[in-house]
Order: sequence, then C-alpha cells, then structure tokens
Amino acid sequence: MIIYIYINDTRCRSQAGIVITDLADHFGTYCITDMNVNKNKQTKISKRIYSEQNIRKFNIQLRDKDFSHIMNNNCPIQAFELFHNIFKDTFEKVFPIVNFQSKSNNFKHEPCMSIGLLISLKHKMNLIVKHIRFT
Repeated sequence: MIIYIYINDTRCRSQAGIVITDLADHFGTYCITDMNVNKNKQTKISKRIYSEQNIRKFNIQLRDKDFSHIMNNNCPIQAFELFHNIFKDTFEKVFPIVNFQSKSNNFKHEPCMSIGLLISLKHKMNLIVKHIRFT
C-alpha cells in the first residue's frame, strides 16, 4: 500500500503517518504540520458560578430590594428599565464572571468512555500494532 500526502508549504516542518486500526478495511493517514503554535498554551475560560448558595443569595437580595418606585411608575417602559437595572445589577454582583485557566493538554473523550474502557482501548491498540509488526 502506497499513500501520498502532498503539502505545498515547504517552510513548515511536517510529519506524516498511518493510523493503525481495525475499524475499517483500510488504515487512515495523517499529516501533522508545525505551524509554530505554542503547545503548552493555556486558554482562559470565563464563566459564572450558579451554585445553590449563589442562587439562594440572589433570591434573598432580590426579595430585599425596594420595588415601590417601580410599582408607582405609570410609564411601563420606564418601569421596566428600572426593574431591569435592579435585576441586572443584583445578578452581576451575585454571579460575577470568573476567569479560569484551562490546560490545553486535557484529553477530550466521549462521556460514555470510562477509565476502564480507555485502558482497554489503549491495550487493544498496542496488540494491533504488535500483530501488524509481526505479520
């Protein structure tokens, strides 16, 4: 079996190979190019923490707010803007955006793949490689 991979950028380093698997009647091919990407790059993840404690705190703070000036306002647009500002300010205080560092070397896999299945998969792939080398 002869597989060709063509790359039209001669400046980048590349490595090609064959993926050994028994999932199909042929092997897959791959090509990895070095595009000067930082491999240990950490990405920032921004999210809000919606814990039970924060939800209770949010409910309590909204309950303690004075909405009488909103209820006495005859203009629905102004009343909504006043309510929205109170709600949004309280939401931002209780559920602030928190920045986390995410490591890029985390292995992503399907949720159904348990640790035991991942170990078995690795063992199976090692056996396939040994079988191909000795046949």
